[in-house]
Amino acid sequence: MRLRSPHTRKFDIAQPRLTAIVPTLPAAVPIFRRDGTTTLLALDFDAATGFPGEVERDVERAVEWIEAAGGRVVIDRSTSGGMHVLVPLAPQTPIRQANLRPLLELLASRLPTLDTAPMLTHPAVACITPPGSVCKNGGHRQLVGTTLDEARDAFALRSEPGLIARLIEYLGPQQPLPRTGSDTPPTPAAAVQVVSLDTTLPKTRISAAPLPAWVARFQKDGIVPKKRRPDGRVWTASEARLSTFEQLALRGWSGQKIWNVMQRQWPAMWAAYAERKDRHRLFAHEWELAHSHAWHRSARRVAKSHYSEHQPVLTHTGGIRGLRWKLAAARKWVHLCDQFSRDEVFTALAVITALAYGVAINTGSTAAMGGRWLSVAGGMIAEESVWTMLQKLRSIPGSPVQFVRGHTAELGDEYALVTPTIGGRPVRPFEWEAYASRLDAIDPVWAKIGRSAWHVWETMRVIEPQPGARLTRRVIAAAARISLSTVDNALAALNEHGLVDAGHGWAARTRRNVRQLGETTIEADQRKQQRIRRHRDQRRAWKQFLGIVDGTDFAAAETDSAITDDEDYLDAVALSGPAGSQSALLAAIDDPIDLLARELGAVRLEVFAGGWGSGSNRRKINGYGVAAGQRRLASGPSSAVSSRIAFGDGLK
Repeated sequence: MRLRSPHTRKFDIAQPRLTAIVPTLPAAVPIFRRDGTTTLLALDFDAATGFPGEVERDVERAVEWIEAAGGRVVIDRSTSGGMHVLVPLAPQTPIRQANLRPLLELLASRLPTLDTAPMLTHPAVACITPPGSVCKNGGHRQLVGTTLDEARDAFALRSEPGLIARLIEYLGPQQPLPRTGSDTPPTPAAAVQVVSLDTTLPKTRISAAPLPAWVARFQKDGIVPKKRRPDGRVWTASEARLSTFEQLALRGWSGQKIWNVMQRQWPAMWAAYAERKDRHRLFAHEWELAHSHAWHRSARRVAKSHYSEHQPVLTHTGGIRGLRWKLAAARKWVHLCDQFSRDEVFTALAVITALAYGVAINTGSTAAMGGRWLSVAGGMIAEESVWTMLQKLRSIPGSPVQFVRGHTAELGDEYALVTPTIGGRPVRPFEWEAYASRLDAIDPVWAKIGRSAWHVWETMRVIEPQPGARLTRRVIAAAARISLSTVDNALAALNEHGLVDAGHGWAARTRRNVRQLGETTIEADQRKQQRIRRHRDQRRAWKQFLGIVDGTDFAAAETDSAITDDEDYLDAVALSGPAGSQSALLAAIDDPIDLLARELGAVRLEVFAGGWGSGSNRRKINGYGVAAGQRRLASGPSSAVSSRIAFGDGLK
């Protein structure tokens, strides 16, 4: 634990062990383990940043969201009025700080008194004071709304798996869109709402119905209507205020109009803001939330009024349905499953996109393209990174990548793309996410600019199709499901290559694309062709070696014929270029064992001359490991030469 120094007023006194007696100084325990992961979400609500009662309101809202998503909470309060909400996460899925950042940013945007510093400080020093600890102003932190035994049970039973993912999905700006019966991309406003105080609903969505009677009473006298939430609790004043904003938004009011009228005519509502220094910020947050609810409520009403029983039923076949829908779900799963580091996320997205493209051109439900093919289709990923990522994707429960069968002499491992799950629940993409999931190979230029830049650019392309239209950093981060710092780095790379214009807090796509970057595009294409030629030489050598092993001794023509299918696969991602020279190929397979060692990581263990297992003629080669199997490689009447060879676990 760490103790708070009375001199520095920071928790910088290291205490290597817990003590049997409560320390006399405020004490905090680490949030993160030494490997940078945690199974605790610690939310710190600071009374110094709000007016009396606001901390309780924010805690109540946070707890409601967490419990609705399957979480367990332990709440405590300090003598100064600040509160902690401790959420024990499922122990089998420890989470890194980078995976928690999007959720913390979403919570902070809705809960003004939330201080994210304890969770976003460097993992080596991040800490939180637990219930019972001494407060800096005297007294001790006390449990709220629970007994000590109940708090122990919460940490013993813990929250349901996938809690963080469900909270991000619930709090994020993406909401399910009404099905329109066409494949026309949704409008930018329908995809991600960018709400200002001047934003109003379109005229086609404005309701002419009169306001509910309780609204006027609440505006003037502060009388909270006797309504209940889905969990049975009665409305609070803040919930009545948000519902009032929503009702006004549905009737065409803007946030600025509400703000102006509220100061002059609605004293009870204005009282919630009058004494606050950050009243403008608080109102902007509440208006954004209310307008979002009004938008989706009006969308459902419009969709219902336009519905016809004679319209054809939409099925997941073709268009943005079917495979494209699965790709969108798979991409969303990568962000929500809490299984990938920040760098791994973009590799996983690229590998899954390449696999989906392979399934698409294979005109079936599976693909057996091989890791080398996926490395090119995925935007020039390193081959080893592809194989490592495929192994990880196969091992995670609920993964969208399903292993079908192992590789053969002709084909790679076979995979299918399926609907992913988190905590047993299927991941459902939003319609705009399906439009963003194109069944195409990733351009090799993105290997130079960066895969995070690719992800950000594709997200911007969908949520705002028109070049020049500005998007805020927060909108991009929320839509792309990544942190603001990652967005900033990606936008810097895109701006450097002229793909976006950027200003203070905003960015807009230019009319350029990655095929128009001059030398950068040319060099990327050259690297792609070089890798393709290397892959083709490796495949030819492998086919030739198989002929030697099987005793068929492929002729050159037979070798060229045998790799026709491979060339078809390569051509599917515009893989072209001269084949390797035949003399170089034959020279490469003079020693098949060396070829295996060089290309596949085989290890020569022992060589036998004069027949299998001849003790007198058996020679051990120094420096090689333990035998894993044996196979005859060449034979003749006068001399028999055979080898025992072993492959590592990473045989590709």
